Amino acid sequence: MDNSNLQQLIDKYLQGTISVEEKKRLLRWYRQQQDQETVWTLEPGETEQDVSQRIKSKIWSDIATPPSRKRIYWPYVAVAATLLLASFVVFMRTKSGIVEQQISFSKSEGTNNRFILLPDSSRVVLRAGSKLTYPNSFSGQTREVNLEGEAYFDIKHNNGQPFIIHTGEVKTTVLGTAFTIKYPNGSNQVEVLVERGKVRVEDSKQVFAELTADQKIDIQGLKVKPAIEKIDVQSAMSWKRQDMAFDALPFGSLAEALEKRYGVSLDFANQTLRNCPISGKFTGSETIEEVLLNICATRNAAYRKTGDGRYEIKGPGCP
Repeated sequence: MDNSNLQQLIDKYLQGTISVEEKKRLLRWYRQQQDQETVWTLEPGETEQDVSQRIKSKIWSDIATPPSRKRIYWPYVAVAATLLLASFVVFMRTKSGIVEQQISFSKSEGTNNRFILLPDSSRVVLRAGSKLTYPNSFSGQTREVNLEGEAYFDIKHNNGQPFIIHTGEVKTTVLGTAFTIKYPNGSNQVEVLVERGKVRVEDSKQVFAELTADQKIDIQGLKVKPAIEKIDVQSAMSWKRQDMAFDALPFGSLAEALEKRYGVSLDFANQTLRNCPISGKFTGSETIEEVLLNICATRNAAYRKTGDGRYEIKGPGCP
């Protein structure tokens, strides 16, 4: 990538106008400047913010003493590295050896939801402005994740390994069900809505409720046991279907929306296929493969996976 193109991408990032694909290009360029990936260890008693500060200090140290073996404009590396730090995918290695993955994105990146397939094949739809932290594998007696913001969970059933979502002091335990949790960052409010199955909501001192289908609990603080409400779940969870119902939308425009939602790259072998109108309606909890299978079938097209997070779509196209 030449300096002019690099400067354009960095300017777009700083102005908040960079696209998902352009951000990926910038991150790829940054990683090419490194000899190897760095794994940052979370020291005992250290917070995520402490690790972030260490990473930033390392970035500025590198700028002050750039390696002589590479001719690089290091201020560019600084911006790209900071972007990598703020990116929605961050990896950390704890002292116990468990690798955690963190998915987060701000509302400034748009209002598109983000789909996540967990290591146990459970499905999550993460709302804009939210953050989910989970291990690379669920190897213990429980499956545990941490949530800030709002997310829809469709949990794979496993009697021997309960699924637990931590939201501040409140934890929600399930065996196999579909529900949403809303936990605004920095608040003491936790809202749990159940679509199907059963969940238990509690803290270290008390069980607030055991919820079943079409029930909701809204916890405002931890002193008073809240009441269980009967709700219209489909209406309350309509946000997870956002952008997943479309009528005669050009395939190319739909592909761009799916790239943002699923964090993938979709390529067209036949560029005229981009012009084909696509109509469809999904629940919002489908995997990218399930979505591609259905929409390709409507255009006599097919898809294949060409790499990690990359798919190629083939078909006769439209004029």
